[in-house]
Amino acid sequence: NGTVRNQGTIRAAGLNAGERGGSITIAAKVVEQEGTIDASAAANGGAVTINVTEYYTDIPAALITVSSHQGAAGDITIEGG
Repeated sequence: NGTVRNQGTIRAAGLNAGERGGSITIAAKVVEQEGTIDASAAANGGAVTINVTEYYTDIPAALITVSSHQGAAGDITIEGG
């Protein structure tokens, strides 16, 4: 459980009609969110869970999305610190 620095894209999105978003879980001492985490979907959004034992940081351009085009949005949970 060291440091996770996301500077790119982590995706578990449901891009096709009727698909649901997936689940993304990140667990570490430190999470530095500088990119995109995408669990959005055409039907229902997925879930993003971030568990840290020390601290979480992000930058203004960072994005976490669990949106949906037709159904319910998903859940974003950031725990710890």
